[in-house]
Amino acid sequence: MQDNILTSGPDLAEATATAPAPGITTAPESPMRLIWRRFRRRRPALFGAAIVLGLAIVAIFAEFFAPYDPAKRDSAHFYMPPQIPHFLSAEEGLHLAPFVHPYVETFDNETFETTFAADTSRLCQFRFLGKGWNYSMLGMQFDRHLLAPDPACPMHVLGTDSLGRDMLSRTLIGARLTLAMAALVVTASVFIGTAIGLMSGFFSGWVDNVLQRITEFVLALPELPFYLALVAILPRNAGPYTVFFLLALILSLLKWAQPVA
Repeated sequence: MQDNILTSGPDLAEATATAPAPGITTAPESPMRLIWRRFRRRRPALFGAAIVLGLAIVAIFAEFFAPYDPAKRDSAHFYMPPQIPHFLSAEEGLHLAPFVHPYVETFDNETFETTFAADTSRLCQFRFLGKGWNYSMLGMQFDRHLLAPDPACPMHVLGTDSLGRDMLSRTLIGARLTLAMAALVVTASVFIGTAIGLMSGFFSGWVDNVLQRITEFVLALPELPFYLALVAILPRNAGPYTVFFLLALILSLLKWAQPVA
């Protein structure tokens, strides 16, 4: 009977390439190095890691990527639809910086609806590393942005909301809060689940039985109705940071028992 035979595939190639020469003793590799070696061999994993890293960079430096102040209101441009960026124009050819066509707003007296039509005769071009709204980062003030809009021309790639605020800027700033919430919930869930698992395995007996029943009870809870019930009891006069940490606590208490996919 033969055991642990590698016949083909990347594992055989890796074992052959890393096998020590006869008579030479090598130190065992650390678990992190083994994990990294297996991880980098999988292209979908590397592609996903690159996406997550890009989202994290955009979220951390959101003010630099946001073209407008996310809290600034524009009373002249409510509910503006998205403006599609272009690089090629019929009159001027290829543009290195993207541009959009401004919208002409009209009001229909019969249907009482506001319509938007793109004015293709005008170009509103972004400026690379141009000056825009002021923001604070690392205790310093900046006004440079990756793509700064023309102050005389509205440029809203994702449109505006009911108060005329730029949706792209608000989405980028909100991404930071979303990633921070996800990181906090995952960290707390791993800590709680690991602590309960260690106690269950160490004490065993009736402690193990009690902890397992608690885990099964948490898994049996209907998530959506429970979320809504817990959110409804949050204090209405609580500050934004208090609400943030309370929501993270609620999610952590309901997610720690779920098995890792």
